[in-house]
Amino acid sequence: MEDEGEPLIESHIIVQYLDIAYGTPSLSTEGARSRARMQMWLKEVDELHAVAGVVTYDQLSLPYWSSLPNEELEAGLARFAQPAAAERLRYLVKNGLGTERVAASKAAVARIFGRVEAQLAKTPWLAGEQYSLADVALTPYVDSPLHAITSLWHGKAPGISNW
Repeated sequence: MEDEGEPLIESHIIVQYLDIAYGTPSLSTEGARSRARMQMWLKEVDELHAVAGVVTYDQLSLPYWSSLPNEELEAGLARFAQPAAAERLRYLVKNGLGTERVAASKAAVARIFGRVEAQLAKTPWLAGEQYSLADVALTPYVDSPLHAITSLWHGKAPGISNW
């Protein structure tokens, strides 16, 4: 994202920036404890994004990337803003989807959704009593058209379903 010529990267940084710059009403929670909880959930969603990429994005885009000659593949990967994402995709192009890495990513996604379910058993929203940026950040992973993600929690997590 770019605002007034200033590039911003990382989803949780962008949503917090937008909330501070333009958010009326604010989606940042009030109180130190709930604000810290919101920050922890934003960090958790960043972790979810990293592992969910193996389960979703890489499954959807791998056929394209795998079809490219090596020079085109490397040129495309060099344009990635996140070196870790380029390395992850390079690994999957070389090793395919049937790797331990994919199984480990699915397990990590399931663990994160387990923590979400546990939190929602205690509070109506991730950070507590107020809908917050943490809920905004998680929504695309819960309300996803991608069966690869929703199948990891759907029918197993009533708190998430009701959330």
